[in-house]
Amino acid sequence: MYGTCNCYVSWGLQLFHVPPFRPATIEGFNGSPDQLGPNEHAAIREYILRNPRSDSHDDGQVYSPLRSGEIRVLELHPGKFEHDLCGTLHTVSIDFEYQAISLSADPRNHTTWTHRTNHAISLVDKKVVWYTALSYVWGPPQFDVTFNLQDHSEIMITKSLACALRHLRAEEQSVWLWIDQLCINQKDTREKERQIPLMGLVYRHATNTVIWLGEEGDDNPSVAFETLHIVDSRLQFNNQEFTPRDFKRLVLPEADDVAWWEIKQLFRRPWFSRLWVIQEAVLSTNLYIKCGKSAVAWVNFSAWCGTMEISGILRWMMTDIEVDAKHGRGAETGSLLPASGGSIVSNLEKERVLYTSTQGPTGDMHILRVLVSTRYAQSYETKDKVYGVLAIASSNIVPTYSSEVTTRQVYLETCLPLIPKAVFSILCCVDHGTPLRPSWIPDWSVPRRTESLGYSTKSWGLYHAGGQRFPEFAQAISFDFQLSDKRSVLTLPGKIVDTVSTLGPVSSNAFLSIDDPAHENGHLTANVDIAGSRQSYPSGCTVYDAFWHTLVAGKDDSGNARAPPEYSEVFSLVLDSSTGNMPSLPGQTYSPRRKKGFFTLDSLRSRNPQKILKEMQQAIVAALQYRRFATTDRGYFALVPRGTRLGDRICVFERGHVPFVIRPVEGGEGYELMGECYVHGIMQGEVMEMKDIPLQPVRLV
Repeated sequence: MYGTCNCYVSWGLQLFHVPPFRPATIEGFNGSPDQLGPNEHAAIREYILRNPRSDSHDDGQVYSPLRSGEIRVLELHPGKFEHDLCGTLHTVSIDFEYQAISLSADPRNHTTWTHRTNHAISLVDKKVVWYTALSYVWGPPQFDVTFNLQDHSEIMITKSLACALRHLRAEEQSVWLWIDQLCINQKDTREKERQIPLMGLVYRHATNTVIWLGEEGDDNPSVAFETLHIVDSRLQFNNQEFTPRDFKRLVLPEADDVAWWEIKQLFRRPWFSRLWVIQEAVLSTNLYIKCGKSAVAWVNFSAWCGTMEISGILRWMMTDIEVDAKHGRGAETGSLLPASGGSIVSNLEKERVLYTSTQGPTGDMHILRVLVSTRYAQSYETKDKVYGVLAIASSNIVPTYSSEVTTRQVYLETCLPLIPKAVFSILCCVDHGTPLRPSWIPDWSVPRRTESLGYSTKSWGLYHAGGQRFPEFAQAISFDFQLSDKRSVLTLPGKIVDTVSTLGPVSSNAFLSIDDPAHENGHLTANVDIAGSRQSYPSGCTVYDAFWHTLVAGKDDSGNARAPPEYSEVFSLVLDSSTGNMPSLPGQTYSPRRKKGFFTLDSLRSRNPQKILKEMQQAIVAALQYRRFATTDRGYFALVPRGTRLGDRICVFERGHVPFVIRPVEGGEGYELMGECYVHGIMQGEVMEMKDIPLQPVRLV
């Protein structure tokens, strides 16, 4: 008998025939839809014959040597929850896979079917071994709980793992698990280097995978699961956004109800921000979430989070602090943002769908895309992030995992195959506070602080600062580039356009307030003081138009289109209310209703003006957050990286769609890349037409 389990089963599970969670046993797992037929048994017998193994590796060691393609799985012996933990380690082969079978005798019909490989094979016992893979967070590296092996030896494990094992253990039957902490000899560096590249196969071939979030604490995860379920059942067929004012009508808990706090606490759990969950969640097919005694299938959990995101409730939870304040249990310092765990689940589900729909990796660009989308993730060993991504992409573009390989070496080796076809996408991912070496390689170990201006394909139709852009998938690129012998210096043709002459503060809170603009929009007025010193603008537009277009980086809130003219009137009202002046900037004009006093801050709370305000607020946050407003020697307005200094240069690379800030290195050896920027008036290829600025090789070091 298994311990008490609150398993949430809804119409989604019934539709997709996903059974409640049960860990694998020697017979398989309860309710498994996978049945081995004659073809599968024949393939297994053939594999065993080709790979004979008679010895049991029993040489008296806790961890016997492993051969190529082998892992260990743990047979967790039955027992009551409070009993000591004990089990047996078994060596199995993980590199067996079923081959595609033709579904038609007609050679012109290429329809095939492949049985999913969801088990390992014991070459000693000559049988299938079903196993559950565990995805969890180790926690502090304190190994103070004893795990007893059948041969009377002991292994010390962490409390977090011991807790998970007690919740997974059955009382009457052994369960079979793969757990990195026990199944890999953590004291053997050489073995770890050989086992880590197999992680992709471990999760792809698992019978099922369980995400262990931890046991109950002061919070109640079953309330969180139940509330998410209720929200989904009420709103799953709605595409509207809702606010707490709608909760009573929708029969949802009130805004200050403890249920919302429980969801926040669930999403604050460390699993949602850890590195290895990327590959573990993406590669696993039968995936479940378990927190204490509560369990739910991933297909349901991700759907719940998707509904929370679409309905706008997730965004409300990320910014609301009233529930935490009421219950006196706010987030710990440095913990995950209250509801960002829900967004992470949605992102992981998108990766899972893409991986499944493409039947596996999609090449080097897939690697870059996964690195970008999972940049939030943390890891005790920073270079582990790249190896985790490579496990998803099944790529061998970086050296074999080794403790001697530095983090920067791994990041460099990962980017090299993407040059030149994705060189500007790589440069757009640089978001350093201070330059690194090589400066043009992104640091994937830290979350990005800004929203990229030029990485997304949405920007290709908006910007083409360096002239006509080539397609990202182009195989032959007709422009010059050069890598140094050590492959650390990248040289590209470009024009060094201008020099940064004035800098505003870093915008750590770029939100545009209308509640008390004179006091809450200090970041705006500081930049107005800089812009207001100009009476004209180089491109011929007014100073006012150049200013507000710069603050939104020329884009609307979706990032798909240019900023609409409707932003101008709304921004003008908020700007004057913030500065106390009318006008605030040269070239600022007013509509008749504004002149007559019919268009006020109260007007921005009515339906259509409020919609425009919200869109403009989102556009400003996306463009300005953690960037700095700047002016240049030539008189241009710009949004530049937070680490920019006076005297840094503005560079436009040939065929690069956004400009970049670069910094001269002493001794004239080249430039350090600071990051992408927006410069109003040179985003449409104007620089390429300036005959007074030469095209030259720009060395990035």
